[in-house]
Amino acid sequence: MKHLSLRFMVCVMVLGLVMTACASPSPTSQPATPTPMPSGMVDVGGYKLFYKCSGQGGPTVILEAGGGADSTVWSKVMGAVDGTTRVCAYDRAGLGRSDEASKPRIAQDMVRDLNALLVNAHIGGPYILVGHSGGGLVVRAFADQYPGEVSGLVLVDSAHPEMGARLLAGLPPGSAEEPDSIRAWRQWFTWMVDSKKSPLQDAEGWDNRAVNEQVKAAKPLGGLPLVVISRSPDNPFLANMPELPTETNAALRQIWQDLQAELAELSSNTTRVIAAQAGHDIPNEEPELVIEAIRMLVDGVRSQ
Repeated sequence: MKHLSLRFMVCVMVLGLVMTACASPSPTSQPATPTPMPSGMVDVGGYKLFYKCSGQGGPTVILEAGGGADSTVWSKVMGAVDGTTRVCAYDRAGLGRSDEASKPRIAQDMVRDLNALLVNAHIGGPYILVGHSGGGLVVRAFADQYPGEVSGLVLVDSAHPEMGARLLAGLPPGSAEEPDSIRAWRQWFTWMVDSKKSPLQDAEGWDNRAVNEQVKAAKPLGGLPLVVISRSPDNPFLANMPELPTETNAALRQIWQDLQAELAELSSNTTRVIAAQAGHDIPNEEPELVIEAIRMLVDGVRSQ
């Protein structure tokens, strides 16, 4: 495994979930020519997804947002990458400007949607897939379904299919008297394991147990170029959640780093980047890390 020393270094955790594919349109293989429409709504089988592309040339970079997030999270990355190659982002069903789809959603649904969008919008490959948080599960499933279309992956503080169970184990033993703060974390981690067993819900309606199992079943990446960008190990575990006891927070941060290290083992051609300061929202907190990783993979594809 290579270690990339970028100017900064960033990233942290979160949830998400999805993928693999069934009854999909045939994979795309047309050359990476300029997209006729730089943005628009595309029918993917009874409902439409919003997408936007900028730049020209290949390989084409596809940006996959985290769970519950839409394409706007990539604005800083797109604006810097489109001078190098063509880059596209889109809103999954039920998010942003895209139509809703039937629920619950599993990995196969997400992969089928993305493939249909690429085919119907004439967005040619090969592709470098960039997945943040839960979007990391989506791009892993897509790469498993269409390995010949994918030239590289960037996992940006990506979700891991075992993260819910492992993070639950890092909490203090449950009790009827536990504080509301711990109970909130326990509900969230339970949702990561099996969304049907938690009161929490998300806009997309993911069936997390099915998604996790589908991603676990994905084949190893072999020598596919992979960059794993992870949150700083010193950054508090996650913003916008109740504060945790110091010892518990430290335990969860270590579990997350262990999960990220396992993601780096998916390929024999991995570059690991660990943030110096940033938390989970790397596309906005430290977009330079994502931009540099994309440019490195683009250069690698072009040099072949």
